[in-house]
Amino acid sequence: MQIIHLPGNYLIKSNIYNPNTKYNTEGFLLTYVLDNKKLLFKEYYNDTKSVIDNKIYTVECLNKYNELRKINELIIPEYFIFLEGQFKGIMMNFIPGTNLENILYNSSYTIREKLNYLKRLGIILDQIDKLNKSININFRIGDLHEGNIIIDKNDEIKIVDLDSCKICNNFSSYSKYLSSLVNVWMDNKKYKLSEKGIGRTIDQNRNTDMYCYNIMILNTLYQGNVATLDIDCFYNYLNYLEHIGFDKELLYKLSKLYTKQDNENIYEYLDTISKNGYKAHRNIYKIKVSK
Repeated sequence: MQIIHLPGNYLIKSNIYNPNTKYNTEGFLLTYVLDNKKLLFKEYYNDTKSVIDNKIYTVECLNKYNELRKINELIIPEYFIFLEGQFKGIMMNFIPGTNLENILYNSSYTIREKLNYLKRLGIILDQIDKLNKSININFRIGDLHEGNIIIDKNDEIKIVDLDSCKICNNFSSYSKYLSSLVNVWMDNKKYKLSEKGIGRTIDQNRNTDMYCYNIMILNTLYQGNVATLDIDCFYNYLNYLEHIGFDKELLYKLSKLYTKQDNENIYEYLDTISKNGYKAHRNIYKIKVSK
């Protein structure tokens, strides 16, 4: 890790660049150029010692393992930033492109194009699974959602905001899709409240990453946030997908999300979704249900 000391006049509003404005809950994102290299500076809102210590430990762990750095899709923070002697945040490579949300909720892309991006993401998650088994570092993306996935100018997937990941013995951080589980599953061993996390957070593990990934897939089909559906509505939606011809094995694996069974990486099943996947859209589903 390298340390950069910035002058006090650096924080100029015109420098703010925030591709994830809607979901960026942790800090300002600003651009910075170092040795002709464009970087992204994340300045944290919360400067509580426990929060900052956890962030520093997380980033140090990410940089400790060369095996992680070899996964090109992971954008690992490389610098600690100090402003007038005080720790303010981290810096990472700036990735020109668009976040995956802008693709998955854009009607100009076909359902097959959207699912291909999600299939590629699933392959990356499978690679992370294999890495965890080989070096046992307990690494999970944590806050896995569309806004934290960048599609760069070469159409490559890049995963950002890894300072919120789960690794080694750090505390679990906030996760967009896991936040809806806090009240529903707090007594379940599969999704349980963290004893060490900041605020009311869910312990992050393989099941939680797979939950977020599967929700992303369902959200793309539904074109809305399936994580906000109550459990009865969730299973009614899966029944509807079976009715319109979705693969039964795929739906069985999705049905595990709210059971005690382990969640699965379903990327290999995405090819079973045919062109009529558009019928899974919430507007069509609601019309069918109302009849």
